[in-house]
Order: sequence, then structure tokens, then C-alpha cells
Amino acid sequence: MVRLETADGQPIDISPILHGFVGERTEDGYGEIMAYPASECYYRMAQRLTVRKYELPIAFNWRIVHGDTVLIEMVLKEILKRRIRSLAGIDRMDPGRQAQEHITIPLGLLRSVRAHYAPSVSDQQLEEWYLESLEEEESIVI
Repeated sequence: MVRLETADGQPIDISPILHGFVGERTEDGYGEIMAYPASECYYRMAQRLTVRKYELPIAFNWRIVHGDTVLIEMVLKEILKRRIRSLAGIDRMDPGRQAQEHITIPLGLLRSVRAHYAPSVSDQQLEEWYLESLEEEESIVI
């Protein structure tokens, strides 16, 4: 939006540009402009200002941050473990699975779940959690 004013303050005839096109590729719809008479109630003055930068000094302690990181990793790993064990508990109750001679571990699915919680957990650990729960008496569903 642009507001133009003459040096002597005289009104300008904007009828030729009330609705039109300027520039290239106007036949494709580019360059459409519309002009309206200025209304004093919408008057704004633009000015280039240097933006002030605000800094918030924060006391930073790496030991606390590291401790928080370790705690968060432990919690996410525990959530992952419960999700894997829950999946195994559901699989254990599947009649089709019980008829199988050997256990098929859905490693692709376990990896997919791992990606959301604790990507650093190894495939071997995923398999251990799954097999442990598959062998339990009661399923854990969370």
C-alpha cells in the first residue's frame, strides 16, 4: 500500500488507475493494481528506524543442563520400553501368532516407535524388551 501526495497538495485524478494492470505478463493476470482515494482516517506515516535488540541475560549452568538432558533421555527411554512391551503384550494374545512355530519380531515397527522416543536405543535392546514381554504371564498395556 502506498500513499502519494503532490508537493502543492492538489488532488490527483486517479480514474485511470482505479483498476488496471502494469508491468509484464499482464495478459496472464500479473501486475493487477487498484487505487482508491485516500481517506484521512487511514493515514499512516512510514519511517525507517533501527530496530532495538533486546537481550535477556540468563545464567547458564552446563551441569544443570546436562542433568536435565540425562533425565529427559531416561524418561523417553522408559516410555519407549513401555510402548514396546505393550505391543508385545498385544501380540502375545493374537491367536495367529500363537500358532507360529518360531517368533517373528516386528523390527520395522519397533524401529518406527523408537524413532519417536529414543533413537539412540539399539535394535538389540528393542528385541530384548519385546521378547521379555512376549514371555510374561500378563500383558502390560499402557
